[in-house]
Amino acid sequence: MSLYASTLLTRSPTALLSQLSRLSKTYKDNSSIFALSCNIDAPNLSSLVHELTNFSSETAGCLSAPLPGNGREDMISCSVAVFDKCQATMFRSTIPGREAPQVGRWHSFRRKVEVPHQSPEVDASGNVDWNGLWDRYGSSSGLPIELQHLKTREVDLIVYFSDPSHEGLSNNLDTFSNATKLGLISASTPFVTGRPVTLFHNQSVYSSGAVGVALSGVLRSKAQVDFTGLTPLSKPLTVTAVEGNIINELNGSSPTQLLLSVIEANDLKSKLVSTLKEEVFYCGVLSDGQISQVYAVTAGDPSRGNLSLACSKGPSLNATVQFFHKSGAKPVDILQRSKTSSLPSGLSFIASEESTGAVAHSGSSLPGQDEVQRLENTFVAASENGFVLSRREEAPWLCAVPGSVASLEWSS
Repeated sequence: MSLYASTLLTRSPTALLSQLSRLSKTYKDNSSIFALSCNIDAPNLSSLVHELTNFSSETAGCLSAPLPGNGREDMISCSVAVFDKCQATMFRSTIPGREAPQVGRWHSFRRKVEVPHQSPEVDASGNVDWNGLWDRYGSSSGLPIELQHLKTREVDLIVYFSDPSHEGLSNNLDTFSNATKLGLISASTPFVTGRPVTLFHNQSVYSSGAVGVALSGVLRSKAQVDFTGLTPLSKPLTVTAVEGNIINELNGSSPTQLLLSVIEANDLKSKLVSTLKEEVFYCGVLSDGQISQVYAVTAGDPSRGNLSLACSKGPSLNATVQFFHKSGAKPVDILQRSKTSSLPSGLSFIASEESTGAVAHSGSSLPGQDEVQRLENTFVAASENGFVLSRREEAPWLCAVPGSVASLEWSS
């Protein structure tokens, strides 16, 4: 299925362009996806984008964040994967999603959820049908036209790059219930290209929507998520009342009061008041004792007890959850781990810290600047906006916890 995959790292745009030019001659008649880090000056960015969007007969890609860890932040990263056109269906989506929620620091009040005046999910008494409200983002728009002819049981993997309003597409992709779906929320690029995000489909550039590829013919695959630097604050708790992204009860008690008590017990009260960083406290969903999903805590109301999470639809009723705090642990070295993978091909998306906006070296070459590090058989991309994952029979969920890594490995 995957004819070629690699991640290239360098401080020289010229050296990277030379490598891509040589590769493209081999894979001209196939389909490819790419992610190019946005820490490049405008002239070199234009040249590299031109090469990548003409790399093969069909392409989809995005501008991503620099790869984190081990001094890579000031290096240009470029990941490319090439697929047999018989097994790959490229697509472009304009399916709308929900507006991005305002996610900020902890607030000691509950934000009111604004519901459209004529929303069919609100009855005469003002009660909200939360399931209907969230499901509306994936119920009526259908699939991208390129995917509509595919047999749902024959699609094994779907990889895509999206703007932050991913819900319309990610929910509708549930039609392919056998497939694992993994999407990168593209890096923010208003100061790089003048677009909120920058997506590519063949020779066209887009500021919204999504682009990607649906793949068939995968013999075996596995998907996993690594959450690094999360320290447990509480014992496991049971969700006993929930509305959409708002938890009303944990173990029959106030979730906000429970969180405040464990914050105090762990001597983190000063962080609650003085920290300038967003999304310090998290609610993790446990499955078989392991963290399967994590959501940032965005607001709490000590008087009412409600707790809001940074998602459209949070943990289900009776789910087991646990409170966590983000520590300064080193992120997973995904490049090193990929070298010991048990499967021949892989793809990883990293939720990174916000980029400093530094531009990689673009002037005359210095000693060692022309070196290009190549990691074979793996595609690695990062974004401060996180990734969306939906494993088989799992509803899609967004993870933007810095340091988290979603990985797909496959053989064909």
